Amino acid sequence: MKNKLLLVIFILIVVGISSLNRPKTMIACAFLKNPLTYEADKNRSTYLNILEYSASGKLFEDDIFFQLPTSEAGNRTNRREIDAKLPPRLLKSIAWIESDMLMATSQVAYNSKGPALVAFDCGYGIMQVTSGMQKPDNGKLVSNQQVLIGTHPSYNIAAGAKLLANKWNQAPQSRPIVGIDTDSNPSILENWYYATWSYNGFSGPGTNKSNHPLDPIFGSWPRPIYTCDGKYPKNQFPYQELVWGCLHNPPTIKGNQLWDPVQVSLPNLSDPVYADKLSLTNFVYPYKNMDIQTPTPVHFAKNPNSLFSSKSLLLGNPKLLLSRDNIKIQTNIGNNNEDSKITISNLGTGLLSWNAYTSYPWIVIESPAGIAIGKDIECDLPACQRESKIQIKINPTLLPDARAIGKIVVQFPNGNIVDQVITVDAFSEFNTGIAGISKIY
Repeated sequence: MKNKLLLVIFILIVVGISSLNRPKTMIACAFLKNPLTYEADKNRSTYLNILEYSASGKLFEDDIFFQLPTSEAGNRTNRREIDAKLPPRLLKSIAWIESDMLMATSQVAYNSKGPALVAFDCGYGIMQVTSGMQKPDNGKLVSNQQVLIGTHPSYNIAAGAKLLANKWNQAPQSRPIVGIDTDSNPSILENWYYATWSYNGFSGPGTNKSNHPLDPIFGSWPRPIYTCDGKYPKNQFPYQELVWGCLHNPPTIKGNQLWDPVQVSLPNLSDPVYADKLSLTNFVYPYKNMDIQTPTPVHFAKNPNSLFSSKSLLLGNPKLLLSRDNIKIQTNIGNNNEDSKITISNLGTGLLSWNAYTSYPWIVIESPAGIAIGKDIECDLPACQRESKIQIKINPTLLPDARAIGKIVVQFPNGNIVDQVITVDAFSEFNTGIAGISKIY
């Protein structure tokens, strides 16, 4: 009996260890390859303008997918909708923590275009938007919203702003409230503590990335303020303290701070008023026992500036020029690469997003989505090319016959431009031997 018991224990241990070592399920992102995007100026002035304008709610106020929702205020018993904006400096601080306020990978030059920044969890661009950026189910095409978030900095920022606003509005149904003594006023920066925590995941001990301030992995309280200059490793702080740190100590470029510092207050975890509410025992959905008073001293957000030109927001009136609507490719000869490319040019202003797809399995589209740069947007040569090129290839093993006709559809989700259809004529010519004769090697 004892031997059987030991055997069972041994099996359970082995199974447990194997489950720990089992590879995690990979997340399939919206695009098979990183889409191409535009990276603005090194000083981040363009992105700072867009972040400011997005916080005002006016960036895409008539777009149901990217407009900001109405804010809420009040306690659990009197929650109501109010007319409020996002705190601009908070949004900027989140953008810096998420990506160093960059839309493209670090190899891409400023004022040019290249592969978008994509994280392992399908976080795209400046705001590292993950919500809705996974591969569509059941073979569906990527949506216009996915294309815009992955290629256009302005839409990426708008999506991040909307995500933050939605996190705020999750209280009290699925998030606790900050500011039970201040009517949970969204104009108070300190009241965004839980919403900011939620932007990166309202997670606690035992999860892949805990953001609970009392998780032992972060050490004892009080902790130093994060400095936003690389002095401290990010993994020593919960997410919301990283953001608070960049509000205290904004990043600098060429000696200039990107925004005015504000000494926003954290919940004092040495005070039982906050420590008891934030205890790990209260970290249970829907977190109704975690409602807290506004940390003091209180700091009010500045009203966002809402006066910007369309050029400074990378918006405008894009106009399409497509180099051709048909292409011929012979698969068994060395084709000139330029002969198998489609060029997308933007003769107008702003940025023109595009994506290309086909339902023909033998057609291979090298670039799934990208951007064409208008004449008013800075584009520093030689690193920057205003037009986009779609490289088309053929997989001859999937051709249904020696010659096949297929189609590629190119869409333009922000240009009010009808879909463009490109005909692909692929053919192969093979030399065949005489039956019954073979060479012996």
